[in-house]
Amino acid sequence: MVTGAIITFSTQLIIRPLNTYVAPLMANLPNTTQEQFQGGVDLIVPMMRPIGTGLMIFAVVVVLVSGMGFFGAMCYPKILKLYTVLLLVIVSVHLLLMIVYFARPQMATKALRSEFYNLVKKYKSFDGNDSPSVFLALIMIATNCCGANNGSDFKGSMNTTDKLLGRTYTDLQYPVVCCKLDTSFKLLDANCPTNFSAENSNVNEGCVSKLETKLFKLTNIIVYVSLSVILFNIIIIAIAFLALL
Repeated sequence: MVTGAIITFSTQLIIRPLNTYVAPLMANLPNTTQEQFQGGVDLIVPMMRPIGTGLMIFAVVVVLVSGMGFFGAMCYPKILKLYTVLLLVIVSVHLLLMIVYFARPQMATKALRSEFYNLVKKYKSFDGNDSPSVFLALIMIATNCCGANNGSDFKGSMNTTDKLLGRTYTDLQYPVVCCKLDTSFKLLDANCPTNFSAENSNVNEGCVSKLETKLFKLTNIIVYVSLSVILFNIIIIAIAFLALL
């Protein structure tokens, strides 16, 4: 229930990890660019709210069923029987969701991948008034990646002109932020962005796979911790059965 409330209502608790992730870069950016990054984050956060809402509903059901079990144990055996059946259903659904997650983990990041593809297609420039572009650029710099799958995702959709902290670059194959940069946004190789290569850029490194790896580390922890909840519920079911004998 707390997890659902955090995702649904407290966007700051979602924004904070992103801010921490790009903190070394943000410190060297003007305030206007930092504000544009926050604007980009605000576009991403709503995607997680349906997940939070689902978690909240599931948690409320668990609380109600628990209350029913307590009431039944104290007063009415029939209510206790209903409680036991409902708890069995909850445990079954929980186990089913875990099986689906481990069988098809990409389902958990489907919305993330879809939104990232949209950001890539709509990218304009790092220096500008476009919050989604600034957000995408900072994520690519912080993650050392380029595009959703690789730099070719930008071909056919990007502007061949890009800006980086006041300097304009023209006739580009990829965004200038696909070049390898330090935390002060200085190019590590002067040949980029004139000539992109695997050595001086991240054009061969996709962002989605890297972000999914980081996200799966978090979701795996949550899923494994939830095993303790299943074990606890199984113990409660066993106790309820014994009480009904």
